[in-house]
Amino acid sequence: MDRTYAEETVARAVKVLGDVRADDDDREDAASVIQVLIRRAHPTEADLTDVIAALSRALEVNLAIRRVLGELQRLRPAEVEKAGHSVERLMGQAFREDRAVALYQLVLVSLEEPAWAARIRDEVGKAVLIHAIGNLPERKYPVALLIGGWLWAQGDVPAWMREVVEERPDLITSGALPVATRWQLHTAAPSVTGWRSLAGLSGEKPTLEASTFGSWLDVAVETLQQALGETTDEGRKTMLHRWLVELTGMGT
Repeated sequence: MDRTYAEETVARAVKVLGDVRADDDDREDAASVIQVLIRRAHPTEADLTDVIAALSRALEVNLAIRRVLGELQRLRPAEVEKAGHSVERLMGQAFREDRAVALYQLVLVSLEEPAWAARIRDEVGKAVLIHAIGNLPERKYPVALLIGGWLWAQGDVPAWMREVVEERPDLITSGALPVATRWQLHTAAPSVTGWRSLAGLSGEKPTLEASTFGSWLDVAVETLQQALGETTDEGRKTMLHRWLVELTGMGT
């Protein structure tokens, strides 16, 4: 059976993308061709396997991950689901080979597809976030994308992210994150630094409820009391005192 133009062109592009001897610009162009034509080529399961195999040899090619995987997410749901297994293997490969940039791109793309987001292992998510935090304050955007993307995809703060926030409470003070996100992280991992920073923000302050902190309420109250005792700014002290009353019903 004769192959269509799209099938032939995608097949050639896959070969170029996976050829480590090829010129970088040619491999980048190959990724663009796959992005444009892959759906018109009506890929079989074997074709998708070949695409992922080529991509596994092109993790450092500029925009290859975004272009190829972003387009695969637009295939039929069953095909997207199957591709998730391969994407998980790609993340594992990038993690083992310590390819931080590629792993960051793989995680970001995966967060856009629920079937793939569920396959991001805890150690992978933690490694990517720690690497991104290491580039603060020069590069704020990656941290905001990772945390925001994860909270949007999963709906809550996972245990591994709580551990990161506990190790780096200065995340709560970072202007890289929206105020709502900073509060969400703080309620998952309350800290003295977090309380003092949030009390100093301009604008309307939230009313707190004990249930918001769940099993971390004792930690929230303890760190809030410490923050109140260490704070000299009257405006912040007033706010911290109000929150303490809201959480405990006591002013001291």
